Amino acid sequence: MKVSIACLIYKSIPYLKFIQRAIEENTPELKNGDAEFFFVVNYKRGISDEVMDYLDNNDIPHHAFMDYPEQLDYPKNLDVIYKAWNLAVDIAQGEYVVLLNSDMFPHSRNWLNRLLFWMEGIGKDLTH
Repeated sequence: MKVSIACLIYKSIPYLKFIQRAIEENTPELKNGDAEFFFVVNYKRGISDEVMDYLDNNDIPHHAFMDYPEQLDYPKNLDVIYKAWNLAVDIAQGEYVVLLNSDMFPHSRNWLNRLLFWMEGIGKDLTH
């Protein structure tokens, strides 16, 4: 698999649906097996339960990152976000991993091709 795409989600089902639709409509690589997409739920008991139920009941690929009490207070919740991203990278099957914040989404069918072109072409010399 070439690319793993992960999106961190917290508590908004409408936004989850929006992101999923944007990814599915604009990432043809998902259909031919060159890419995978999954959510990482930054889980907080009582807040994220509805999101988890929705993902489970609709067979949407996801993984839960449980919020542990040892998280740092400053900057607030930033360590939890980084830990959730680390979980996504550990789980990812792709040669490349694309991490989407929940306020980011693709709006062009060529977004992933353009990114890969940069990584494998011009950017290749800069990343090694």
